[in-house]
Amino acid sequence: MKKIAAIFLVTMLFFAFLVSCGSSPAPSNEEAADIFENSTNVLVDYFVGEPYWVAENDIEDLEIYEDQTVEFGEWMVYYKTNYTYEQAVDKYSEYFAGQLLDDFMSVYFYNDDGTLCVKAYGGASGFQVDDAVVTLVSQDGDIYNYEVTFSFLYYGTDDNGNDFVDIVQGEGTFSLQKTSDGYSLSDTDVCYPVDYQAE
Repeated sequence: MKKIAAIFLVTMLFFAFLVSCGSSPAPSNEEAADIFENSTNVLVDYFVGEPYWVAENDIEDLEIYEDQTVEFGEWMVYYKTNYTYEQAVDKYSEYFAGQLLDDFMSVYFYNDDGTLCVKAYGGASGFQVDDAVVTLVSQDGDIYNYEVTFSFLYYGTDDNGNDFVDIVQGEGTFSLQKTSDGYSLSDTDVCYPVDYQAE
C-alpha cells in the first residue's frame, strides 16, 4: 500500500512539474496576424505623426499641456499631461511587452517624477500596415516567433494636390509574448521605435 502511495505521489509531482514547465498554446495565425497589424500600426502612428497628437487621440481623457514643457535641447521637447507615466505603461502593455515596451515608452514619452510627458516633435511620410500573413517558425516558452508578409500602404499627395495610396509588399519577423491579458508584441523588425531625433 505504501508502495502504491509513493508511486502515486511521484506521479503527481511529475505531472505538476510538467504543468509548471509547460507553455501556453500558440495563438492562431489569424489572431497573431491581427495582433501584429494592430500593434505595428501603433508604432507606425507614433513614428509618422506628432507623438503628442497621436497620444491625445489614442489615450482616453488625456490632456496635453503645451505651456508646460520638459526640454533636453532643441529637438527633445516634451509636453506634460494629466496622466501618470504608469497609466501610459498600463495602456501600451496591451500592445507591447518586454524590451519593446520599454523602448517604445522611452522614445515617445518621458517620466517626470511620475507625470507622463509626451514628445512634442516627430513625423515622417504616412503609411500603414495591412494584409499580414504570418507563419510560426519557433516557440521558446511563452515567446512565439513568426515570419510575416504584409502590405505597406503609403499615403501622399501628388503635385496637383490629389491624394494617392501606393501599396508596397513587405516582409519581416516578429515575436509575441503571452501575458496575463493575452498576447503582446515583444519584438519586431518592422518600425521598431528608434529615437531618430536624439542628439
